[in-house]
Amino acid sequence: MRYICSILTAAVLAAAATSCGSRNGEAGFGMEACGWPSDASEGYSRGVSAPFCGFADGRFVTAGGANFPEVPAAEGGAKRYYSDIHVLDGKNWVKAGELPEPLAYGGSFSVNGEMLTAGGNNGKETVADVFRIVPLGGGLMALPSTPLPFPVEQAGYACDGNLIYIAGGLTPDGVSGKVISGKVSDLGIEWTEIADMPEPLVQPIAFVTGDALYVWGGFDPDAKSVSSKGWRLSLGSREWEYAGEGPSGETFAGAAAAVLADGRAVAVGGVDRDVFTHGLSAAGEAKAAYMTMDPEDYRFNRKLRIFDPEEGRWTSAGEDGALALAGAGIASDGKTTYITGGEIKPGIRTTGTWKLEIPVK
Repeated sequence: MRYICSILTAAVLAAAATSCGSRNGEAGFGMEACGWPSDASEGYSRGVSAPFCGFADGRFVTAGGANFPEVPAAEGGAKRYYSDIHVLDGKNWVKAGELPEPLAYGGSFSVNGEMLTAGGNNGKETVADVFRIVPLGGGLMALPSTPLPFPVEQAGYACDGNLIYIAGGLTPDGVSGKVISGKVSDLGIEWTEIADMPEPLVQPIAFVTGDALYVWGGFDPDAKSVSSKGWRLSLGSREWEYAGEGPSGETFAGAAAAVLADGRAVAVGGVDRDVFTHGLSAAGEAKAAYMTMDPEDYRFNRKLRIFDPEEGRWTSAGEDGALALAGAGIASDGKTTYITGGEIKPGIRTTGTWKLEIPVK
């Protein structure tokens, strides 16, 4: 996340591997560790958050991301952004290419056998750049595509076939109040503004299932408030309706979400509403204390939550401490879901990648 930093322990780093391995976790779903790329830019080995994730030519791809490789964020360290593109080839990570610029905090979408990246931040500014990551020989190449109508980062991102959606997020002028849709074709992307946001939201989760776009959680950096609400946008009438509260009043700010083959959505990680609300408002000594708490004190969500659109509610499919992340990347082909990177606390990243097998109806 950009508003929360993260921290990696030596034990976590030492446990990182470069190939998949079995894990007996606490979860009620299949979970396999897939290590971390070893052939990467200097500093990347400390883990990244807010990477782009998706599928290209049927393989799981991760690109970009950001971290604090030298001095921790709690001590005023500088954030570094990355351009690395890696692919999980069978059970091994392979360096497959480079983005044209270091990027993190944007949207990623899997469309027609390619992975798209949209927007984000390059360490200097918020961008409107869009790239297609396509197979080239044994690697991958990032090709420019039709830019976004305006620069945006840390939005809610969703995909439905060749239609992609970006809801809210941060722009150079403040919080975006728009939902934009992009129709992807061989000629480029046709961008359309389809709705105003129901409230200012940065880092919500978003997903499309059935005929609706759902947006859950997020926060307003100006009001320093954190939302636990869910909203449903009819893609037919383009009208919003209130979809309810998060489970037990939880927010999904900083979580990662994807859609399964049966139309249900899965969400992983995210901040604790009360702890994060305190962190948004803290200053001086209180802010320093907030930044240096132990990872468990931030109470990042460790549950794998499932949303059933037919029932209109969230349930828990189990939990595992490895999923207590903020700003992780996620991608699913409907049956297999990958979670990679993210923060375990403000200032410190993880070098974990997890392959989840979630039963579908």
